[in-house]
Amino acid sequence: MELTAAQVREVTFARADLLRRGYHVGEVDAFLEQVARTLEGRPQEGRESLTSAEVETVTFSRSPWGTRGYHEDDVDAFLDRVQQTLAARAGEKKSVDQQQLALVVGLGNPGPSYAGNRHNIGFMVLDELATRVGGKFKSHKSSAELVEGRLAGRRAALAKPKSYMNLSGGAVAGAVRFFKIPPASVIVVHDELDLPFGTVRMKLGGGDNGHNGLRSITSSLGTKDYLRVRCGIGRPPGRMDPAAFVLRDFSTVERKELPFFVDHSADAVEALMTEGLEAAQNRFHTR
Repeated sequence: MELTAAQVREVTFARADLLRRGYHVGEVDAFLEQVARTLEGRPQEGRESLTSAEVETVTFSRSPWGTRGYHEDDVDAFLDRVQQTLAARAGEKKSVDQQQLALVVGLGNPGPSYAGNRHNIGFMVLDELATRVGGKFKSHKSSAELVEGRLAGRRAALAKPKSYMNLSGGAVAGAVRFFKIPPASVIVVHDELDLPFGTVRMKLGGGDNGHNGLRSITSSLGTKDYLRVRCGIGRPPGRMDPAAFVLRDFSTVERKELPFFVDHSADAVEALMTEGLEAAQNRFHTR
């Protein structure tokens, strides 16, 4: 549903956390007045009506020290609605890929003690994707660290759940509700014991194969039908418990190849987003 000028003027935003400076209140308010006037067809004197492209690229200063500005996530979500309204009014047409946001979730355990674990390959891939987006992860109301931007030309939200692996589902379900997307638009990047180290495979749906993160996500979403990018870490040697193996760092030999593995996995995510599952499988499953 398109926004009206009255709704723009009446919108309220939560304030940023005590320890964070949000968006500068005055700048946001002034910009929203421009939006309202554009919707009314009477832009401010000396200014032209805003376009959806201008809304997409607008930036705001941080609030002054000691002042809690507007919460960034609230403002960004509202501006997305503004952009859609202006695009619809202008008759702009976008491809399905551009319109539909993709939620890319990397699985891992939070905290520096887990950072190099095999179980955290999902987090590593998401860090690489965030670099490609050109953004930094920020705390989000969905209980995940999140960054939004354009990845391979498509709108994307990159999320790393702040809970431990076996509780990942709550954050994923929260982000799905926040962005109002179907589970089919969710891509989960995770470690896979049954694939050799360095192997990347993709699929839609299926079981969790004993992976607690996938089990939690399936339970929270109420469906198995979400996309997975499976990053092979290999089986544990000898009789080592798989639960212990995944919580150990990659070996010295593996660490030499790890940057290439992470980069290759990030490429697979982009291919999945732009080419679709079958085409991406055909390209990446040959290796």
